[in-house]
Amino acid sequence: MRRIDNEIDVLRELAGTHPGIVTLEETLHGEKNLYIVTEKLDLDLFDFYDDHPNGVTEGLGRIIITGIMEGVDFIHQKKIAHRDLKPENILLRRVQTDSYEEYDVVLCDFGLCSRVPEGGEMLTDFCGSPGFFAPEMFVSGEYDGLQADVWSIGCILLELLVGHDTFGECWMTAYDSEYMKSKKGFRTEIQAAVSELKELRLPKDLSDFLQALLDDVDGKRRPPVSELLTHDWVTAVGEEGGRRLSSNNSPHLKKKGVGGT
Repeated sequence: MRRIDNEIDVLRELAGTHPGIVTLEETLHGEKNLYIVTEKLDLDLFDFYDDHPNGVTEGLGRIIITGIMEGVDFIHQKKIAHRDLKPENILLRRVQTDSYEEYDVVLCDFGLCSRVPEGGEMLTDFCGSPGFFAPEMFVSGEYDGLQADVWSIGCILLELLVGHDTFGECWMTAYDSEYMKSKKGFRTEIQAAVSELKELRLPKDLSDFLQALLDDVDGKRRPPVSELLTHDWVTAVGEEGGRRLSSNNSPHLKKKGVGGT
């Protein structure tokens, strides 16, 4: 109940403040259930993978990850860490264009979010999803929530680039329950998975960007999202035009209706 109360409190605070954050419409108390009613979008990023089993183009990956980062940067400015960034919690709205595939990107499910403590105090409660939670959350037992979100963005980008099945083979195996029996063993497996990313032979700017997100397995020196948004790979204009989603000037970001979560 504390988590539900926290989620509603955060969604009420964020409602209507940024187009990259799902809009809370209202809460309904039934006899046995509490309903959180939000705007309705088209699909989540996990469903999106069905149409892109082998990954997306670099340009489309840039569009989606930029949209995610703009929403995350906004909540980080509010000193809120999401702590459960994963494909199922990234909603997409298809945008009709004549030239290329395009989406608006919206963050949802703030059930595990946390306000970042003042004075540099670390968070200590372990949460998140295998394949996407930052390793320091398990290994050290204390962590910076904002740094943890950066790691999760890197995991999402990796799956976007290589596709769901390859992501399972080259990344998810490090999160196997067998390795998580030991903190040292888990860290070793994660470090090995990060090292093997060099074998992907990505373009240099993209490789440098992915390394900035995932190279630090201890969560001490990842760049803030505001800095990552200025990276050369993010600001490059690719074949899809490099559109920055989450723009207040976009007509596609106007509220489309009401749906339930």
